[in-house]
Amino acid sequence: MIVWKKAKIISLLLVFIISFCFPLGGTSRAAATAAGEDSGFIIHADKVVGTLDLGGIIIGAPGVIIGELPIAFLQAKIYGLTLRKLVRTDYGTMVLSIQSNDIANAKLMNMKVTKLHIGGLCFDGIPVVEQCLRDVTLVATKLTTNHIQTPNMSVETSFDPKEVSEAQSIAQSLLKQDLEKEAEHLILAIHEHESGKASNEIAAFNEVKKDMAKFQEQADQMDRLLNDAEQRRKQIENEADRLEKEIKQGNERIGNLDVLKETVQHLSKQYNDFTIQLKSFTLTLQKIDELLQQAKESLEAKQKTVQNVSETLKKLKLGEKSEIGQEVAETKKKLHSIEEKVRQADEQINELKNETHIWSDRINQMNKSIEALKHIDQQHEQEKKSDNGSE
Repeated sequence: MIVWKKAKIISLLLVFIISFCFPLGGTSRAAATAAGEDSGFIIHADKVVGTLDLGGIIIGAPGVIIGELPIAFLQAKIYGLTLRKLVRTDYGTMVLSIQSNDIANAKLMNMKVTKLHIGGLCFDGIPVVEQCLRDVTLVATKLTTNHIQTPNMSVETSFDPKEVSEAQSIAQSLLKQDLEKEAEHLILAIHEHESGKASNEIAAFNEVKKDMAKFQEQADQMDRLLNDAEQRRKQIENEADRLEKEIKQGNERIGNLDVLKETVQHLSKQYNDFTIQLKSFTLTLQKIDELLQQAKESLEAKQKTVQNVSETLKKLKLGEKSEIGQEVAETKKKLHSIEEKVRQADEQINELKNETHIWSDRINQMNKSIEALKHIDQQHEQEKKSDNGSE
């Protein structure tokens, strides 16, 4: 193992090493010194505080990220900086390690990143204009900076199998990370931090997304209730036709006074049963209509939230192919399907309401016919009583 340690800022040495490992133009020199498939530095920082330029990061647009993601810090303070690189030599694989036990400072730092993992954001007194990233590990194939200071830096080279295995293990764990998703989560986390949860359209969209299963079930329930109501409408229609037919038959029996009383009693009972069914049906329609109005209001609010998050994603340059972009597209599709159900339900319930108005006229007519039969029956009873009295 070879170790160099300096107590002062030795930026020149770091720049020299970075230049060696990230040669301008990507010459074959880097490929020749690379271990395995990866020719970049494995960089880890316990914490990075600075101004991150997200302008160049576009997630989800086809062909934008092809294996590399550009990340730029206008300025940054790096805590717990460690750079590792596996280098193949004639004597075996070597680990080149650069560490700073103090705070490293960099300005206009640009990286081409092939693998990325960020533990999350940190909020320990960091101004909103800056970002604080914790537990950052990445693989960079290109790194440039206008200025960098690395106090108490140490540079080590080692052929120790344990250290080589550790570096390889870190590299393997990074292979499991999805570069686009990590970048996307970073963009969304920073947006949430800067905008605040209360006014964050993405947080509101996540609530809509969680509520979609329940909302879909409500729409399906309304659909089922309307189907049931349609079946009941048919039953009531058949009942109305049957009752009108029996009333007509009752009118034909007016001459047969012996059976008229029984006919009037039967029709009166059938009429009362029919009016109870109709009243129950009307109340059911009112409940369905209430559910429909609630669904309309909920649908409108959800569609507005989805529209707001779509506009936010455009500003953040998160395209339709990004993870959240796909979720928004899928939610739009589901809401469109529910919107179609709501539209059909609105038409159907209006038709059923119109049916009840039509039935109102039929009921009045049936009631008049039955009352007329009752009147004839009552007259017959009075005549019988008069005849019996005169005798």
